[in-house]
Amino acid sequence: MAVTKHPKTIAYLGMSLDGYIADTAEGMTWLEEVKGQGDNGYGAFYDSISSVVMGRRTYDWLIKQDLETFPYQDKDCYLLSSQPVELEKSVRLASSARLLLANLKENSKQDIWIVGGGLLISKLIQEGLLDCLQVMIAPFLLGDGVPLFTALDCPYRLKLTDCRRHGQFVELFYQIRSHSIRE
Repeated sequence: MAVTKHPKTIAYLGMSLDGYIADTAEGMTWLEEVKGQGDNGYGAFYDSISSVVMGRRTYDWLIKQDLETFPYQDKDCYLLSSQPVELEKSVRLASSARLLLANLKENSKQDIWIVGGGLLISKLIQEGLLDCLQVMIAPFLLGDGVPLFTALDCPYRLKLTDCRRHGQFVELFYQIRSHSIRE
């Protein structure tokens, strides 16, 4: 009997050792200063997903980068926001994380990348909608900035499923085991 793979929602991102995903100016150039190994596994991860989901601050940050082409135009890309916004032609707006992710899991054969940011990731953890965290730890102590986790309502259990070294980066793979340790 064949085993059916169910798509997972995966928050995949880099952060400093002290838990920040961006500096105080919302910049991430400090990540480029770290000596990695090849693409640090990004290509393999990107090939394993069919959809990209992001929050409003992450989308706005991407647009401000003034890139020649939108970086995720070859994937189904969604912005989770309750506010109207002018969108790139390859991006769709969704207001309900629960409905969007249920639909994507039902209709996709590949995993779903939750790009960020920290507020969206924290919200999805609290609502039981995030399956995995895949975090690339950079050997930096920023001291301040945009934290990965914001306003979690209680402690959550994680299960380390793998770890890999990419030069000076360490990639940690976690499965979110339960909604909270109170359950």
